[in-house]
Amino acid sequence: MTTAKRAEWETLFKDFPAQKQYKIFDESANSCYRSYCENLSIPDLAKRIELVNLCKSIACRYTNLPYIVRSERKYSDRCSYFIHWAQDVIKKHFKVDSASSYYYHFIFKLIDVAREISWEDLKSPPCQRLFDSDFKHWEVEKDIHDYFKNIETLKNKIDTDVDKRNSYLEYLTYIKGLYERNHSECCDPYDISYSNCPNYFVKLDQEAPHYKENHLDTVLVIKAHGLSFKAVDYGTDYDFATLDNQISSGDNTGMVVPGSNKNNTNWTSLRW
Repeated sequence: MTTAKRAEWETLFKDFPAQKQYKIFDESANSCYRSYCENLSIPDLAKRIELVNLCKSIACRYTNLPYIVRSERKYSDRCSYFIHWAQDVIKKHFKVDSASSYYYHFIFKLIDVAREISWEDLKSPPCQRLFDSDFKHWEVEKDIHDYFKNIETLKNKIDTDVDKRNSYLEYLTYIKGLYERNHSECCDPYDISYSNCPNYFVKLDQEAPHYKENHLDTVLVIKAHGLSFKAVDYGTDYDFATLDNQISSGDNTGMVVPGSNKNNTNWTSLRW
């Protein structure tokens, strides 16, 4: 996707639910009592100060995660928003210069800091997926995550914002392409290990009836005999405890056992 197109869509979706949650992270307190990130090993003093401040900004949000986006009751959702917010901040800071030695110094330090916070300072279960050094896939994951968080608003906007309908349909075509290129990695029925993909990703329901031909004046980008988009309800399908329940029960492991409720799933169909 071009930079201009991404900027256009950021404006288009600025008042959607996911973007409002990221704005809360942007506006959250930027100070912590701990001296996170201070010993970042970068010889250039100006660059070190710049990256220490960036690291602290992310570390403070993680430390205060129990008090940010409190409207998200599920612990996994708070973590997802934090991770995608942080990755977006990092990506925009380094732009395309991920090959810079500064970038790797920063990421590896941030991983260490996040682990320290998870084990010592976080007053809640730690987030399971934190950071890695390859941000090529960050944008894809965030885009798919935000699509499913914004889905209800998007459905309404397509019906009511007639002048923006073509932009919404162009966006949906882009999302469908991401899904088709990535679903096999995330939906392997034979992979019993922890998924390589975050918990927002959708699953193919091979037994679902085929979609009818879609009506572009109403909605999606799914054609007959195409993919069946299903959004996982993690409160039902995977027995996710809420953040508050885990805190009150003293469970600070943050462990998840997928597939614990397979016989009584509660899929939400995205066929409009």
